[in-house]
Amino acid sequence: VALELEEMLKDEGAQVIMTRRTDKAVAKTGSKATDIEELQARCDIANAAGSSIFISIHIDSFSNDTAHGTTGYYDADSKHGFKLADAIRKDLIDQIGTSSRGTQPCRFYVVTHSDMPATLVEVAFISNPEEEYMLGSEEGVITVRRSRFTPETAARKAAALRAGLGEKERDGVYSGE
Repeated sequence: VALELEEMLKDEGAQVIMTRRTDKAVAKTGSKATDIEELQARCDIANAAGSSIFISIHIDSFSNDTAHGTTGYYDADSKHGFKLADAIRKDLIDQIGTSSRGTQPCRFYVVTHSDMPATLVEVAFISNPEEEYMLGSEEGVITVRRSRFTPETAARKAAALRAGLGEKERDGVYSGE
């Protein structure tokens, strides 16, 4: 999902800084890093780059396999963070057909320790059989890819990202996890 978003943003002319491309530690101490050190290392990358926004992309899971939907999280103290999280959540729902779990305030580390509007988005539930299929199937991937390439959806995605920037936009620099 993050790599698809990176490609779409680059196609729209954005500078994208990925905090990681694989499931490997980012902190200088590697696998020996504490959870906080690892999360702070991700924030440090975005903060040092002077990024305009921070998007942390996750796949949700729950013990009850009927849990489903997309959730956007933001720092309760950030008006622009709410706008960013809400716009991205709405766009994801429009594109992949998940239900809405709302836009919720949170105290997640990467959302509260980044210097720019930030969101953590739970795209769908891998523990839900239908959403797991959508996330992992070629058909689901093709649907996401097709949705990126229409002028209407590209414009909507760009607007969704800009919604979180308010007056703090900094030359189209975006950061994602």
